[in-house]
Amino acid sequence: MEANSRLTCPMCGAAVESNATKCGGCGENIVEPPKSRSKIGYTPERAYRISVRPIAALFAFGGAIFLLLSVFPLLPITHIPFVRNPVWQRFAIGIVGAMNLVFGVGLFYRYRAVWIVFLAYLGLGTCIAPVAHLLDPPSGMQDPDAFLMAGFGALINGMIAVGLYFAMRPAFQVEREI
Repeated sequence: MEANSRLTCPMCGAAVESNATKCGGCGENIVEPPKSRSKIGYTPERAYRISVRPIAALFAFGGAIFLLLSVFPLLPITHIPFVRNPVWQRFAIGIVGAMNLVFGVGLFYRYRAVWIVFLAYLGLGTCIAPVAHLLDPPSGMQDPDAFLMAGFGALINGMIAVGLYFAMRPAFQVEREI
C-alpha cells in the first residue's frame, strides 16, 4: 500500500484509507479530501454535534435542577403568573422541569417528534409569557414596565426560537426519495 493512499480525518486527525467513507477513529463521514472538506457545509452530523447536543444537555440539566427545586424548596419563587398558592407554584416548576428533562433526553437521542414538540413549546412560550405578564404583572411593576418586559421577552424568545430552528433543522431533516 502506498504512503500517499492515506488521508487525515479533518475532525480527529486520524489516518484513514483514501477510499474510506467514514473515519475509524471518530466515525465522521469522509466524502472528499480534507482540502475541499470545508465546502461540504453544515451536514446533519455536524448540526447534531454542534447545535443539538449542547442544547439537549442544557435542557436536561436545567430540567433536573427545576425538578430538584420543586421538591426541595431552597429558593422562594418570586412570580408565576396566575398562580398564588406556593404548593401549586412548586408543582408548576416541577412540570416545567419534567418537560425540559424530556426535551433534553429526546433531543439527545434525536427524536424528530420531540424536536417538533420542543419548537411548539418555544413558540407557545414566546406568545403566552408576554400576555401573562401583561395580564398579571409581578407585584410592584407598573403597566409601562410590564409592557416593556413582555415585549422584550417575546422578542428575545422569538429570536432564540427561530435561531434554534435553523441551527437544528439539518439534524432532524427527513431523507426523501425522489
